[in-house]
Amino acid sequence: MDFERRHVLGNLLRDRYKDLFEGSTFCEVVDRMNGKEGFLLCRICEFAQPIAPAC
Repeated sequence: MDFERRHVLGNLLRDRYKDLFEGSTFCEVVDRMNGKEGFLLCRICEFAQPIAPAC
């Protein structure tokens, strides 16, 4: 639902799936899901769940 492309994790045409979860954008999403201040689309999603940081 990120129509404005604010949280682009990568491109599966050129990146490996595993790499999507190791990039700086994903780390920022994880930090914000776990309480860091800042805009995060996932906070308003009905499926949002905090996850353990991988970064």
